[in-house]
Amino acid sequence: MTRRDSEGTTAEARRRRAAQERRGKQRETLPSPSPASLPTEPQAALWVASRAGARAGRGFRFQNLVATLVVLSLWSEGDATAVVTPEGYDDISVQSSSGSLFIQVKSRRESVGDFEATDLRRDLRSVAKAWVKRRDAGLSAATILLLERPVARIPVPEWGSVAAQPASSGRVYPGRRG
Repeated sequence: MTRRDSEGTTAEARRRRAAQERRGKQRETLPSPSPASLPTEPQAALWVASRAGARAGRGFRFQNLVATLVVLSLWSEGDATAVVTPEGYDDISVQSSSGSLFIQVKSRRESVGDFEATDLRRDLRSVAKAWVKRRDAGLSAATILLLERPVARIPVPEWGSVAAQPASSGRVYPGRRG
């Protein structure tokens, strides 16, 4: 049993309260950043330039997320023999019992905003060139361009609407009558 003082508080509670008070006093005495401690323009530019690896890593993590969702989708459909290869013939290459599929994944930070129509045009050209190369090599031509964000000024159909369904898919998606 713990000994209590006359106020009914334990020694541990008193120690915690004293530590909280000390931390509060430390916060009050911390100096606010002075103009001299703020990064200079060259330092800020160097910081921005050094973040390229983090930005690229974010894109790879998004690709890995998409690949994981593809694996889970195939698994849920009972296709245990499918092979999903990140950075295969495209960002994600899928070989399954229903055929081959190649996925080009484009990510974009929220701070940059939606994709522009010019970005879409550039990405579609890139996908088309890769499609021709695969076709000429005797590979399946089934290709998906997956964008993390919408394209500015192009309306996005509601999930499950007929407009949101792949045209040649034999699968039934939520909201689609098959």
